[in-house]
Amino acid sequence: MVFASLIPDPDDLGCPEEFRKLVSDVLGKTQFKPTNGGGASIEDTPRNRCLEFIKHLVKSENSNSLGYIELARTLIKVAHKFLHPNSDSELPKVLGGSPK
Repeated sequence: MVFASLIPDPDDLGCPEEFRKLVSDVLGKTQFKPTNGGGASIEDTPRNRCLEFIKHLVKSENSNSLGYIELARTLIKVAHKFLHPNSDSELPKVLGGSPK
């Protein structure tokens, strides 16, 4: 959920074209071709590519996979640059809750 909150919706008309292109380039692999819950293909849009990536990212066996983490970091980094062009940091600050 955190990943999804840090990137723009690539199908939104206000989303920068450069980000949409990045999504297509970075998530263009066959493994991220959008499918429904039963595995049937659905419309191949940048948004659906991101949703398919999230389906893979949240699987426990992928949660520590450097390949998935690096893809997520790349998308977050570029999104942050587009959404906050005047920011001094390369990545957004994400704060967790305090331990109890």
